[in-house]
Amino acid sequence: MRLAILGGSFNPIHLGHLFLADVVLSTLHYDRVVLVPAFRSPFKLAAAGMEDSARSRLEMIAASIAGDPRLAVDDCEIRRGGGSFTAGKEGGA
Repeated sequence: MRLAILGGSFNPIHLGHLFLADVVLSTLHYDRVVLVPAFRSPFKLAAAGMEDSARSRLEMIAASIAGDPRLAVDDCEIRRGGGSFTAGKEGGA
């Protein structure tokens, strides 16, 4: 299975995120895209209620992708807390 990971703040998730995931699936022929929301962006100041915001974004992502079995969401960065940076590489390790 070819798996792609799409990280970001998804604040909020929007059609651009979903379009990118669809392009990865249809053009690059991945089998699944996992969206991984950051607990907080390292480029934004921490604010009170950050955990509530992260959980809300997680719920919005889950609702947005519910109809597409090729898409999944993982809360590993939210559980970890702190800032998150994303780096990617085509073709695996």
